[in-house]
Amino acid sequence: MDGLKNNKWLKKMFDIKEKWALVYGRETFCADMTTTQRSESMNSVIKKYVSYKHDLLEFFEHFQRLLDDRRYDESVADFRGNQSTPAMTFPCKILQHAASIYTHEMYEKFKDELCKGIDCEWEVDGELGNQVIYRVTPYGKTSHHLVTYDSSTNSISCSCKKFEFARFLCSHALKILMTLNIVKIPDAYILKRWTKVAKTGNVHVSSESSPEMELKAKLSFRYKELSYLYMQLMTKASECDEAYQITKDGF
Repeated sequence: MDGLKNNKWLKKMFDIKEKWALVYGRETFCADMTTTQRSESMNSVIKKYVSYKHDLLEFFEHFQRLLDDRRYDESVADFRGNQSTPAMTFPCKILQHAASIYTHEMYEKFKDELCKGIDCEWEVDGELGNQVIYRVTPYGKTSHHLVTYDSSTNSISCSCKKFEFARFLCSHALKILMTLNIVKIPDAYILKRWTKVAKTGNVHVSSESSPEMELKAKLSFRYKELSYLYMQLMTKASECDEAYQITKDGF
């Protein structure tokens, strides 16, 4: 009888897993993915290129075509990110900072969090040395989150664990940063993989690579790094007449 009750209890808990399962994984980085959407998306893409009717050789030929198309799309996205800046929906320093460092896709996610944060209500919940704890309540909600800001280290954390889970700041933390008139995202909360310079760094080439492959890898790296630096130079130079003229004369 006890075993039957336990089975019923476990089944009931499993049926409402969406209400409790996520809590146990909030401190694990999952790139903000809460479902099997990544694998399902890849399965859908692969089905457009390969079929069970293909033999082994045909499979690899079509799979190579898939890789080539994905790399081309990636190159287009890189070029778009390095050559343009997202349009500002409203003039906000921290949003401008996000636009200058994040990729277009991550900028949109950051902007959504920022917009949600604007409507949040807050109040001081307590203080402990350099730390101030804020109670932040989202618009239309009765529940709240606790945001802790440490002025000595310029560090911030939220009980929702959004940063730990997705590696970008949540609306609750952004509300407090805006309230404190902090106009730039603290460096500790900028994950390189979400930025325009995610691919910059040392070029690692296999020891078995030919000299021709090594040269291509170096040229690709130099092009990406110089493109990003050139865009930053143009952005800064366009902000005042003197810098604009100096840059123009330099070319």
